[in-house]
Amino acid sequence: MSETQQAELGIHIWAAISSEGLLGIEWLNPKAGETADSDCYIATLKKFILDDKRFNNKTPEGLTFLQDSARIHTSKKTREALDDSGISWLQLPPKSPDLNPIEHVWGYPKNAYFECKSDFKGQKDRARLFTFMRDILESKQVEKAIKSLYDTLPVRVADVIDHNGWWSRF
Repeated sequence: MSETQQAELGIHIWAAISSEGLLGIEWLNPKAGETADSDCYIATLKKFILDDKRFNNKTPEGLTFLQDSARIHTSKKTREALDDSGISWLQLPPKSPDLNPIEHVWGYPKNAYFECKSDFKGQKDRARLFTFMRDILESKQVEKAIKSLYDTLPVRVADVIDHNGWWSRF
């Protein structure tokens, strides 16, 4: 699962998780004022996912890469890169956070940021903010939460089905 988040200081963070915990975290646009695009996203996918043999559906692990419907995830260029890589991947329907555990994981660094955002003063603190977010995502607390989210995934899927695709109790 992967996701990008933008904090108030204008940084885009990409992260991927599995049932084992955090697979990777990357700062997608290190220069102020830039936005993440498909090329930047694909480069990150190559670094963490596309070149990872665990995502080749011919391996015993047979992991499936799951992503939401953000514009850089659904671009033609990104879809072609995923298809060309030979990995198994799945595009989630729009607005389906109950099926995407990383949506719940983002709450940890976001909440911590909002508790101390006055400590970050403008664009010069972007690197420090990324380190802050990374440290939280790499914490034991988040690792436990990720494993719990994966343990409840079958229940989440059943709940979404029971609610005909609408918001569930998660």
